[in-house]
Amino acid sequence: MIRDRGNIKWKTSLMLPETVTHLKNYFLEEYYEEEELEPDEQHLEEMDQLVLQALEFSFALLFTFYQRGHLHRVKGMVHYMDEKNRILRVIDENGQLRILRISAIKDISRAEE
Repeated sequence: MIRDRGNIKWKTSLMLPETVTHLKNYFLEEYYEEEELEPDEQHLEEMDQLVLQALEFSFALLFTFYQRGHLHRVKGMVHYMDEKNRILRVIDENGQLRILRISAIKDISRAEE
């Protein structure tokens, strides 16, 4: 005989499926951000210089980028910059390779160690 003291009945959700669906949709709409179509030229030049310095001197950067309408952040080292395809290959903190489109990057800053 299992003595759960009534814990099993609390493992099911107390919300209706319709409520869960509405809450998911609400949070998706609330935190959705539009991508900037035309970034500032000076800001692009500063980010480019920072990436080139990171490639030369091997220091970590903090990338803020758009993915599926949401802002994400990745801290990592620049592995390769492909100017033809306009992508950056970044090795993140976990050692995984991340491919970032340059057009999706909003900001790049030097990561604090």
